[in-house]
Amino acid sequence: MRRLLFTLAVLALAALAAAGATGRAATAPTVVTIQFDDGSADQYAALAMLNAHGMHATFYVNTGFVGDATHMTWTQLSDLHAAGTRSPATRSHTPTSST
Repeated sequence: MRRLLFTLAVLALAALAAAGATGRAATAPTVVTIQFDDGSADQYAALAMLNAHGMHATFYVNTGFVGDATHMTWTQLSDLHAAGTRSPATRSHTPTSST
């Protein structure tokens, strides 16, 4: 993470979109966004790392699975929101297996 901060501009997806919409170019030569998909429970651990480095991310969440044994809870999603992350949600998305 520390290496990212010194070589890249890490922006929340919404901030990147807003900069593009207003015609403002990013000041760093390389701009990245950090995104997580499906709201898996283990992704919650990323919040502490993001906060420690002043970074934000976008967490895409399938609300149909919130609170089950392998996904984040509503309380954890509330923590993400309070920390300034974005969490677009869908109820109909079904995760696909990579196998």
